[in-house]
Amino acid sequence: MSVPSYVTLTGPQTTVMPASFNIAASAAAGSVVQGSILAFGPQSPAVAAPQVPITEVWSIVDLYIIGTVTPDALLSIYINGYPQDINPDLNSLNLNNLTRWKLMQALKLPPASTWFTTITLLGANGTSAQTYTVYFSVIRAPYLPSASSK
Repeated sequence: MSVPSYVTLTGPQTTVMPASFNIAASAAAGSVVQGSILAFGPQSPAVAAPQVPITEVWSIVDLYIIGTVTPDALLSIYINGYPQDINPDLNSLNLNNLTRWKLMQALKLPPASTWFTTITLLGANGTSAQTYTVYFSVIRAPYLPSASSK
């Protein structure tokens, strides 16, 4: 029996990809901070722009924070370098808020796509550095080309 050199998905798998944003002490309002995304589990390093494996399709189906952040910030998501038309403020994503902001439809990431996320501070940060974390719920599914493309 041969053992494959890599693991591929055999069906959809739900995962959470946290993105961390390191806010500098005394960062000014309007500062833009890029997130570091932990896309492939704790054994792999967080990266600024993860790439979807060519054997998979990803769908971002939810995003949330736990608790509140001060100062608040606007979240932006970019897929293949293109900004998506959603910019919720982080405090509206609070998981503890029953009326929290939610995606109306999934953000699709085809094979080999890259994505990254930024926040823009709505107010100046205090004298201490801090880290914000946004959690992205993602469905990873095998890429199955259609029969017509064969």
